[in-house]
Amino acid sequence: MDPGRVWGQVYDWREAINMKPGYQTTEFWLAVAAAAVGFIMASGAFSDAGQIMRGLGLLSAALASAGYSHSRGQAKRGED
Repeated sequence: MDPGRVWGQVYDWREAINMKPGYQTTEFWLAVAAAAVGFIMASGAFSDAGQIMRGLGLLSAALASAGYSHSRGQAKRGED
């Protein structure tokens, strides 16, 4: 397979073939744990949590998901 161009950047398809699936990475499981805790906080499972804590829980879940997506994208591009 020859290197190709993706969004103007040279991309070697052999690197993508040798990459681990996302669910086998540590950052995936850390993001899942952070998102789960955030969703639990946002759901109101803790009776003493106010609206601010629920909002922070939802925000942390969203940031964990966005952070993982960004991290995985960088890994697929070969960036550190």
